[in-house]
Amino acid sequence: MRVSQDVRSDEGPLTDRLLELTAAVTRYDLVLAAIPLAFVFGAVAGATVEATKLGLQAGSVGALAAVAYALFGDPPTGDGPNSGRAV
Repeated sequence: MRVSQDVRSDEGPLTDRLLELTAAVTRYDLVLAAIPLAFVFGAVAGATVEATKLGLQAGSVGALAAVAYALFGDPPTGDGPNSGRAV
């Protein structure tokens, strides 16, 4: 993970590291995080109202929305540093 900008603060090394990680997070990292979070949120919400199946179905709709956005709403353009090669 390479950071193109040098992000530093006066708070210390831990804060500097968190700022570097935050600067390195891409839209696609957030999509990959949203997929399981949608299922977890749906399962927890379904378990609290004793409708686990309905909660998982709602979670799958949320995960599907994240995947559809990543594939069709704002797809990768291929002009990134790793375009065209497997990493």
